[in-house]
Amino acid sequence: MNPDLIRKILLLTEENTSYGEDYEFEDEALPIELESYSLDEIFYHVELCKKFYFLECSIYPHFIVLEDLTPQGHLFLSDIRDELVWSKTKNIASKVGSFSITTLKEIAVQVVSQSINTFFNPK
Repeated sequence: MNPDLIRKILLLTEENTSYGEDYEFEDEALPIELESYSLDEIFYHVELCKKFYFLECSIYPHFIVLEDLTPQGHLFLSDIRDELVWSKTKNIASKVGSFSITTLKEIAVQVVSQSINTFFNPK
């Protein structure tokens, strides 16, 4: 599992879908954000996002239709959208030794909470 690819898929979905407007791409015309990944990686990670209830999508042999983020997908992306938060989250995950989705979600929430506390309690 590649957490960076999951984040890119969620960001791509958020940027390119809206109520009633899907985003479709095929294996011969990948979005620029995903060009550095193999087709198998992309299809596998889109399927993971679907199974984790992060996004609604349809997956076909040669193309994918991204329909929308789920409420859970919006929440997770809200916590990891910021590049600094994402970097800190991955850094902590590497020290903890786990890059599972559950661990990444928990770490991201803690990183955001710490930022909030710092904002309200400056030294």
